[in-house]
Amino acid sequence: MPTGKRAGSETGWPLPGCPGAYLLAITLAKPVALALGRHGFELPPGAYVYVGNARGPGGIRARVTRHLEASGRVHWHIDWLLPHAPARLAVAVPSGDQCVLSNTLLRSGDFVVAARGFGSSDCRRCPSHLLRWQPSGCPRALLAVLARLLGGRLRAVGRLGGRRLVIEQDALGGTIEVVELTAVQRPEESEQAEKAEGNGDRDQIDEDVHGNLSRAGPRRS
Repeated sequence: MPTGKRAGSETGWPLPGCPGAYLLAITLAKPVALALGRHGFELPPGAYVYVGNARGPGGIRARVTRHLEASGRVHWHIDWLLPHAPARLAVAVPSGDQCVLSNTLLRSGDFVVAARGFGSSDCRRCPSHLLRWQPSGCPRALLAVLARLLGGRLRAVGRLGGRRLVIEQDALGGTIEVVELTAVQRPEESEQAEKAEGNGDRDQIDEDVHGNLSRAGPRRS
């Protein structure tokens, strides 16, 4: 399995800057309860996948860097969850759509709705954009499952074993290449993307708990 090192990108994690969708692999070691306005979520320990859209400036790269580096203000449902369990891996799906991806994973039988309405309270096509991986397992095993279900070569980035990695995975679940990054800087464009994209999957948090975000859930450190 080829491995190597290279310097990190000056504009964030090395992912496409085009619009599309992305998936975050999240592992909860203990139960998490979130209260977000009218929505209350109880999440047991396990392996999860969050499916999101990235349509603003900087595209997938800006949005994923925002999540992996915990930058930007609390804005979407996923922002309240990540302080409890940082995303381990992020997968880019250029030109993808979060609703199509969510339903593809649900139809496979390997994933179930983790919390109804999470990330999808303004979506009529999906019961949730947070899914639980039923077999559970390590992020690398999950990546192989995603590559098989989505039927194409995937690029994932994230932190595993204390290292910043870029992983190329083929549709058969085989690892093509693993590259270790030496540094990753936060892009300024992630904040621009958040402002330009507007509501996105913010899930009416501002409407539900206007002026009360400090009581609605955990703050980002």
